[in-house]
Amino acid sequence: MPVLKLNKDAFRGVIVPLLTPFKPTGQLDLDAMALLMDWLSRQRVDMFFLMGGSGEWQTLTLAERKDMIEAALQVKCPIPIVPNVGSEDLADTLRLRDFAVRAGAPAIGLVIPESIRPSQDGLLAFVSAVCEACEIPVMLYDPRGEGTRSPTPTTMRRIAEEIPNVVAMKYRTTDAERMARMCGEVGETIRILSGVETVYLSDLVYGAVGVVGGGGNLWPNLLAEIGQAFAVGDWRRARELQFLTIGLNDGLGVVPWPLSGKLALRALGLPIEPAVRVGPKVQVREADVRAIETVVRNCAWTVPFSG
Repeated sequence: MPVLKLNKDAFRGVIVPLLTPFKPTGQLDLDAMALLMDWLSRQRVDMFFLMGGSGEWQTLTLAERKDMIEAALQVKCPIPIVPNVGSEDLADTLRLRDFAVRAGAPAIGLVIPESIRPSQDGLLAFVSAVCEACEIPVMLYDPRGEGTRSPTPTTMRRIAEEIPNVVAMKYRTTDAERMARMCGEVGETIRILSGVETVYLSDLVYGAVGVVGGGGNLWPNLLAEIGQAFAVGDWRRARELQFLTIGLNDGLGVVPWPLSGKLALRALGLPIEPAVRVGPKVQVREADVRAIETVVRNCAWTVPFSG
């Protein structure tokens, strides 16, 4: 299958880290995933990020991850699909990388795992091992934003210079200074993406060009409008929409993510089971379900599923 490669400017706007639907039995629900992708593709979505943190990648077997890559790439939708191939095991990461390339992925995501040596040299060695022989663009995913397994701006400069197919980075930090330093160092070379939607506006100010936030599964139009208001200099509107995003996330907080996200999608009419593999085992109260239903159904930026 010929591979359609993305250029780095494709990594911008609203990138949805897809929730992974499961059946009540715990198995993958690939049909529900296809419905979710189709529904989102008719909204203001620029890219899908498959099997990120919201997608519970840590709980998926190698075989399941291959099934998800193959199934997602077969969905007829105009939105580019970028699967995360990162794993705690380097051999599995390389297997997934090669599988994604053969399946026709236009780019891959690479989460920085806990298993690497806790140093900047260890991080660079891991990224080099995965990316240098890769035929397609790579988006790094730093889920921490700080610590020994998080790239410093200097390390990202080295990655940009030595591994040119690393074209984007999801940087998950709420620390404005860290985001400013990262964008200041590599923002002209690598597309920096906000990894926390509740600080999206401030990240845009420092140089981020898009957002990879779980709320993209629910209200991508709202996140897109924040970016649009920022782009045209409508600061009042951008702030109002950012405050709304914070409030919506607070409203979902009665139940841990990603379970709250699946309950919200169900409230919008999608056939998504409230089944997760990550997070604490919680007894969801009926009052919590009703609270989440109220949040999403009263939000002017959500789109009911019509089948």
